[in-house]
Amino acid sequence: MRKIVKPYSVKYPNAIRVQKGTSVLILKEETKPEWQGWVWCQSNDGQTGWISKDYLEIQGNTAILKHDYDAKEVDVTASETVHVLKEENGWAWIQKIDTTEGWIPIENLE
Repeated sequence: MRKIVKPYSVKYPNAIRVQKGTSVLILKEETKPEWQGWVWCQSNDGQTGWISKDYLEIQGNTAILKHDYDAKEVDVTASETVHVLKEENGWAWIQKIDTTEGWIPIENLE
């Protein structure tokens, strides 16, 4: 269990959610040093969002998903306690006490 030290609000409420084998177009790369390794992608059905390069088999400006992926973020408040289920390039996939799951920046954790 880890404590939230800084609140976070969802920035992308309609984040991309794609399945293994899906092809996506890579539109840009994250430039913030602590978040490098993320790319902004668009799926064939128009969904957009940040995907970790670790989930992708990149071929030029397109990529194929190696695993199912959900870019869902979650709101958190300071002093909240959460489970960190995984970490990727400066972000953590967490589970809140109410079992809600999603991404938040690691900098928001104690």
